Amino acid sequence: MENLDEWAYTPPISLIGGVTYTLKFWYRTGSTFDGLDERLEVYFGDNNTVGSMTNLIYTNENVNLQAYQEAVVTFTPETDGVYHVGFHCYSAGSRNGIRIDDVWIGEDSNYWTGDIDTDWFKTGNWSKGIVPTGTCVSGTAENAIIPTTPSGGVFPHIVGGIVAECENLNIQSGAYVQIEPDAGLTVCDEISNRNGVNGIIIKSDATGCGSLINSTFDVPATVENYFEGTCYHYLSSPITDASTSLFNTYQFYYWDASVEWFGMGDNPPTTIDYAPWINYTSGNLAVAKGYAYYFETTLLNYQMEFLILIYLILIFKILFLKLL
Repeated sequence: MENLDEWAYTPPISLIGGVTYTLKFWYRTGSTFDGLDERLEVYFGDNNTVGSMTNLIYTNENVNLQAYQEAVVTFTPETDGVYHVGFHCYSAGSRNGIRIDDVWIGEDSNYWTGDIDTDWFKTGNWSKGIVPTGTCVSGTAENAIIPTTPSGGVFPHIVGGIVAECENLNIQSGAYVQIEPDAGLTVCDEISNRNGVNGIIIKSDATGCGSLINSTFDVPATVENYFEGTCYHYLSSPITDASTSLFNTYQFYYWDASVEWFGMGDNPPTTIDYAPWINYTSGNLAVAKGYAYYFETTLLNYQMEFLILIYLILIFKILFLKLL
C-alpha cells in the first residue's frame, strides 16, 4: 500500500509579523490498538495548499497511542498577513491515520492596552494584567507589543527614574514608546519598530537622559540631548548620520589623538598650543566619537537609526562639564 499523504488545514487566521504565537492541539493514533507508529508534521503558510506550507513547526514520527496527547509549540510569522496551519499525516501504508482535536492558536505576548493611563508600570495597562519582564533582568520572558490602536487610546511612557524591561518589543505602525528623562528600558532580545523615528522617543532635560539597552542594530528612534549652561559640553552621537547642521559649528571640535599636544591649557583650540582639537564644520558625526561643543543651554533632537554593539547603552549620557 502507498504511504499516507493527507492534509487538514485551519481556517484563515490574521497574524502579526514578529509576534510569537502558541499552537496547542490534541492528537492520537487512528488505530484501535497501541503500537502502530503514525507520522505527523505541522506547518504554517499563507494559503491552504500543500505548496504554501513552507514553515515547519512540529514533527512526530511516533504517534502510536489511542489516548489523546497534547502538543504545544510556538511560531513567529515574519510579516503581517493571513495564514493557515496545516496538519500533514505521512504514515506508512497499511496504517489508520491520525486523529486531531481541540486546535487552539493564541498570542504568547503581552499587549499594551492603555486602559488606565500612559504608565508602563501599571498592570491594568497590559492585556495579561502583568507588566512585561525579560530573561536578562528578571529571568522570565514576557514579550511586549504596542499596537496601532490600543483600547485605551494612549501609548506607554516610562517614567519615575525606573528601568522597564521586556524580552522582545514590537512597536506597530503609528504606535510609540516614550522613555522619559532618568528612566530606561532594557529589551533582552529584539526590537521591531514599524513607526520609524516616531516609534521610540527618548527624552532629555536638566534632570537627566532616558536610556535604552538592547542588542538590535539599526533601530530608528528620536533621541534628545539636553545641554545646560553656556560652556563646553562633551557629547557623542548615539545614532547614525547625525549631521553637524544640528550644531553651531563655530566652536565645535573633535580630538585628534594622532597630533601631539604641546600646550598645557584646558580649553579647546584658539592657538597652536591646542593643535589636537580640530574644528569640525561639516559632514556627519561618527558614532561613539567624542566632540566638544561650546554653546548655551539648548535641546537637540537626533532622528535616525541606532548603530550599536550588543548590550551597549544606546544613550551616551551627556556630561555637563565645564572645562576650567
